[in-house]
Formats: sequence, C-alpha cells, structure tokens
Amino acid sequence: RGPAPEVPAPVRPVAPDLPSSASCIGPANPTIAYGDLVIIYEGYNRTTSTIIKKEGKHQNQYGTFHHEDFVGKKFGQKISASKGGRGWIIPLSPTPELWTVSLKHRTQILYKADISLILSHLALRPGCIVIEAGTG
Repeated sequence: RGPAPEVPAPVRPVAPDLPSSASCIGPANPTIAYGDLVIIYEGYNRTTSTIIKKEGKHQNQYGTFHHEDFVGKKFGQKISASKGGRGWIIPLSPTPELWTVSLKHRTQILYKADISLILSHLALRPGCIVIEAGTG
C-alpha cells in the first residue's frame, strides 16, 4: 500500500468573466461635466443633490458655488465659495447610500414602473449584485 491520495481543498466557484461589485459603482468618468448628477456634501448630516448646469449655482449659508467651478474637477475635490463666501463644499459621485441620505423624504412605496426607472439609472450590468432591504 502506498501513501493515501491527497484530497484537494474545496474550491469556491468563481466566475472570472463577471465584473466585481466595485466596478458597478461610481461614475464612468471621474471628472464632473455639465449634466452630471452630483451629491453636494455641505457638512456632517447635510447633503443635497443637484444636476450641473451652465450658469447654474448652489447657495447655502457659507456662500455661492457656481456650477462652472465644478466642471473639470474630480468627484471628492473640495470647492471653495465664490467671491465673498467663507465656506467650501465637496461634490460627490452619487451612490445608493449617498442618494438615500440626500433625499428629503426617506420612505416611498416602489411600484414596478419606479423600480424599472431606478434600475435603468443605476447602469447595472450582468454580474452586478443588487440588494434590496425593506423595513416593512
């Protein structure tokens, strides 16, 4: 009798052709352009959303922020207020978590038409993982 054959360790099946979940999140372009949806971080527990437009502006208690100052900047780069302003904001790429935090109303019944629109805006591809978590 010879030595006992080695038993291979169990291998977890992996699909190498599928994208990782990280590739399904974030903007295709890391710089801000006109027409982009941006989550504006103004401070702890204070976020809003806006679409970058020509001649658009965002105002808060710390100053005025012209949308033209956003264009060409990277998501996450600090932007200072225009003349006379004393503050700054940080434009962030929209993620499901940030989008939820920036909304004024936290709950909503979702119908099939709503879900279809949301999924189309998420730019999901085969292999992306979607987790739905309800509280009711």
